[in-house]
Amino acid sequence: MGAGILSLVVAIGVGLPGADAQDLSLDQYAAIVEQFRSTPERAIEQATALSPSQFRAAATRARAGGAGWTPVQFQAAMLVHLEAAFVLARRKDERVWAHIQAGGELGEVLGRNQDHAWFVHRWYMVVLRVLGDEDRLKTVRRAWTALPWNAAIVELEIGLRFEYGVVTPSEPVSGIYAQTLNSPKLPLALRHLERGAAAGVLVAALHAGRLRMLQGDDTLARRHFEQAATSSTPSTRYLAHLFLGSLDERDGDVASAERHYVAASSAFPYAQSGRVALAALLARSGRGREAVAIVTRTPPAHLDRLSFDPWWLFLPPNPFEVGDTIKAMYAEVQQ
Repeated sequence: MGAGILSLVVAIGVGLPGADAQDLSLDQYAAIVEQFRSTPERAIEQATALSPSQFRAAATRARAGGAGWTPVQFQAAMLVHLEAAFVLARRKDERVWAHIQAGGELGEVLGRNQDHAWFVHRWYMVVLRVLGDEDRLKTVRRAWTALPWNAAIVELEIGLRFEYGVVTPSEPVSGIYAQTLNSPKLPLALRHLERGAAAGVLVAALHAGRLRMLQGDDTLARRHFEQAATSSTPSTRYLAHLFLGSLDERDGDVASAERHYVAASSAFPYAQSGRVALAALLARSGRGREAVAIVTRTPPAHLDRLSFDPWWLFLPPNPFEVGDTIKAMYAEVQQ
């Protein structure tokens, strides 16, 4: 990657907006995106130094499919443009709109797969909330609602809003279960979440499974969790395996519980909940040394950000808060 960054520095010249400089090659553009996954501040600095004409052609080539990019690379590229747009908006720099357009066009490609629709939806949600209601955002809003998965995502978001209303406790945590089961919002949450799951939005299956588990319907809960566990989104896969492991552990199937906890830890190797669940299971099984090795494992210093745990934001204290939403999206690409 070092050679790519060096050539990027040459390509952008002195880094002044509008300076005469060559367009980025696809490799140079990919280098910025890849750097964002480990050191986002430097990548954003580079992105904001570019003129739209410099990055537009490279983004178009990536979008065309010839680059062989993975979904994670598309997600990271969308976040590069999102952060660059926010930095430029604070400077009242008109280049913000070129970055929003580039990110949205990358989202059109990513969003062809239902499994990635929630990421794209949240990207648009953050754009609209941070940049406000300027006339130019009407085009962004139209592009968002015109995407083919929008109806399924709306079902998910409505279901989540009902779910958050169901599970937000007004008393100590011990009251959550009773409050959930007695809430008139529970059937509404399940109706919308299961519609989203049926349409292939796997994070909806994850949330539906949790509510079915709280109802005591383990058969249907497992079906939803198993669907969610097929997701290519690490956080969805991580949480699905945690829930499946907890069901198996409760039922005394230690071997199956271990498989699910290991799968969860594979998705987010340094996340606390998965490591603690696996270590506790091993300790109770007489495998104390293995348990200690798991809980004492720490990420390398330059990967400290990977200790993020998706469980922290599964039921956030402030649903749909912009900062938490961005934090969760970053975690998907910084694996």
